[in-house]
Amino acid sequence: MKMRFVRFLLCAAAIVAALASCEKEEETPKDLPHLLGQLYFTTEVPRFVGYGYEQDVKVSGAYHPDVVMRPDGTYPDSLGYYFTDPFTAENDTVKRFEDPVDTKVVYHFKVTQDTLATFGLNAFAFAPGHYSSSCTAYITVVRPGYGDDKSIRGFDTSTESVPLHGRQYYVVEHNGVQWTRQNYSDEKSGTSYCGSEIMNEIFGRYYTWEQASKICPSGWRLPSSAEFDALVEEYGGVAALMSDVYFNGSKPKDKMWRYWPEVGSITDESKLSLFPTGYAVKTDTDYQFYDLQVKSVVWTSDSDDDTGKAIARYIQEDSNILYSGWYDQHTFAASVRCVRDVLHP
Repeated sequence: MKMRFVRFLLCAAAIVAALASCEKEEETPKDLPHLLGQLYFTTEVPRFVGYGYEQDVKVSGAYHPDVVMRPDGTYPDSLGYYFTDPFTAENDTVKRFEDPVDTKVVYHFKVTQDTLATFGLNAFAFAPGHYSSSCTAYITVVRPGYGDDKSIRGFDTSTESVPLHGRQYYVVEHNGVQWTRQNYSDEKSGTSYCGSEIMNEIFGRYYTWEQASKICPSGWRLPSSAEFDALVEEYGGVAALMSDVYFNGSKPKDKMWRYWPEVGSITDESKLSLFPTGYAVKTDTDYQFYDLQVKSVVWTSDSDDDTGKAIARYIQEDSNILYSGWYDQHTFAASVRCVRDVLHP
C-alpha cells in the first residue's frame, strides 16, 4: 500500500489515470462475469496532503449488468462499495449490496499517519457472483518547510532570513543584491504544484511571467538574466547554484537532483540553492506540470512585449549549463526568486 516518492511524479490532466487509476481485477479460473462501466473517483483527492487532512470522497461509474439504464442515461447505484484505509489496511463498507439503490456512497478519508510517503486510497464496487471493480487515488503525505523533519531535507539553513508576506525566506547577498533562496509563494496568483496548496512552502508556487512580474513584494524585483550569468561566472559553473536536497526522505532515491555526471559534485557554494521543481503550462481550465526532478526553471525580468515572451533561466539535471529560453508570458509558468538591491553604509 505504501510507495516512496518517485521520479516524474506528475499531475497533469492527461495522466489522471496515473493519479486515480481504475481497473478491473483479472479473471480467476472461476471465470465470473465482470461488472460493467469503470469505477472512478468523482471527488478530487489532493495529490499532496498533510497529517490530519480529511475529506469525504465519492466514487461512481460501475454498474450491474442487470440494471436498467434511466431515461437520462445514468444507472442506479445498485452495487455494494467499500474503501480500504491506506494507513490501517482496514476495509470500510459504505454501502452493502442489499442496501437501497439511493443509499449514499460516501467515505470519510483522514490522514492518520505522519509518515512521509505515498499511499493508495482504494475503492471497490462489488456484487455477488461478479468480479469487483476497483479504483485507486494516490496521495503523498508531506510536511511543509525545510529541515531534518520536513519534506525538504539537506537545505542549508545557516543564512539569515527575512519575512515576506507572512513567510520567512532565507536570503543570500551577491554583489550588492540580496536573493531569496527559496521559490517564492504568494497566493495572490499562480498555482500550487498539482493544485495542492500544502506544496506552496515546499516547492513554491508557479507563475506565468505576467504574474511573476507583479508578484515580488515592494522593494523586491525579478532578477535579470545578466545577474544569473554573473553568478555562474563568479563560481565557475552551475553546481555552485544547485542544492543537493532530498524530498520526503534521506536515501539516494529521495534526491531531487538525480543525475548530474557533467555537472560534477553539487556544492551550492553560492547558496542560491536551486533544485528541480520543473515548470507548468497553463491551459484554459488548468495547469499541466512537467520535468519535476529534471529541471529548475526560474523567471527573469527580461521580456519582449512585441513577441509576448520573456526569458527564463534553467538548469537541466545532466548538463553543466545555465540555459536561457524565451517563453510565452501568459501560459508558461515557472518558479520565482525575488531580489533587492542592498545599500551598505
